[in-house]
Amino acid sequence: MDTAPLIRVVQEILESRQSRKGAWGFGSDQDAVEPTCLVILALRHQPSVYVERALDTLETLQNRDGSWPAFTGDEPEGCWTTALAVLSLIATRHGTKWLGRGIQWLLNARGREAHWFWQWKLRTVDNKVKFDPAKFGWSWVPETTSWVVPTAFALIVRIPRDGDQRSELMSITIPK
Repeated sequence: MDTAPLIRVVQEILESRQSRKGAWGFGSDQDAVEPTCLVILALRHQPSVYVERALDTLETLQNRDGSWPAFTGDEPEGCWTTALAVLSLIATRHGTKWLGRGIQWLLNARGREAHWFWQWKLRTVDNKVKFDPAKFGWSWVPETTSWVVPTAFALIVRIPRDGDQRSELMSITIPK
């Protein structure tokens, strides 16, 4: 089955829905990082000015702390979409300056239960909790409990640890 015509139709539909600013949203006028990253990932093998505009927009949306917000104009403390933005930049081999800052934010981000106080509390006071407080991941937004989806996206990126400067997923050098 020849999928090229179907891919072209889907590409045209996605391209027609790109905002003037270069991002995509959830059907409203507000651009969002999640759909923008998902379209970048979907179209990364079909190079076009639309993907380049989206990547440029993604770079401009990065917060000062290296994270990305959920929506344009959102709070400057970042959220889970940082993993998606990093994954998009890695997959397109784009934006090394932004990539390094995003990876550093992900390395520093942890669910609330990673803090020593919460681990102590869950072992001593709230010891009826049905999970191991020593195991934690990434949260939707800072200072909240970790969840499966943000942790999954961060793990897809497969952030290098212990001085390893290579991303196992995409085999590119991560800038310091």
